[in-house]
Amino acid sequence: MDEKQLQEQSPNIPGDIPSFPSAIGSNFKGHDESSSGTGQHYSRLGKFFRVFWLLTESNALTFVGPNTIFGLCGALSGPLMVEAKSGGDGEDYVTRNLIIAAAFGVYNTGSVKVAVGADTVRGGGGLFVGLSYEGIVWAAMVSVAIFTTMQVQDLQDVEGDRARGRRSAPIVMGDRLARWSVAVPMLVWPAAGAWFWGAGVALASPQIALGTLVAARCLWCSGMQADKLTWRLWCLWTAMLYTLPPLCYHMMA
Repeated sequence: MDEKQLQEQSPNIPGDIPSFPSAIGSNFKGHDESSSGTGQHYSRLGKFFRVFWLLTESNALTFVGPNTIFGLCGALSGPLMVEAKSGGDGEDYVTRNLIIAAAFGVYNTGSVKVAVGADTVRGGGGLFVGLSYEGIVWAAMVSVAIFTTMQVQDLQDVEGDRARGRRSAPIVMGDRLARWSVAVPMLVWPAAGAWFWGAGVALASPQIALGTLVAARCLWCSGMQADKLTWRLWCLWTAMLYTLPPLCYHMMA
């Protein structure tokens, strides 16, 4: 008996009687869609690991592997390699800023060389080999800008830093002075970057305006949430600062 005959013999039953083959088919369809989604997930994951491998293949045995093993072994060595301080880590914001600024200099110059190609490292290695005079000065300016403003991140959790024994900027010099120590450089570096690259008003205005906003928020907006937003705006400003060279090159050539 087919589905049509069954419906004709059951007129008092409201609604349509489902087609069993179609119901089964829909189940298989749902299963196929789920399998397809899972397959796409694993496909994206596979692409990620493939890109990671392509980026590290040449140094996998010389740097990536040994450095990873060193880190794991150091962590597993306990007090033999790690000094535990009961009174807090005693981190000093000046030392931290200096380390981060130096790291930015290495990362920024290295990323330029990778992006441009192998020609930038002809004639031997070295941090600034292959960079122009302007490139060297710009990398140094960015590092100094980071060094003089990085303490903006300390404003958002003074009590937490105090509990951990950290010597953050607000704890060492006081909250108000720490805020001024960020605000003043934030008024200087955007203008200095625009002057260095000869940026016009249209190119310089956005990042100068954002730098001024960060400076104003440091002085007149306080509290954990407000300072967190100021910190995020500072991060956005650093990204905008990086755009000055390519914008000046392509739009003012």
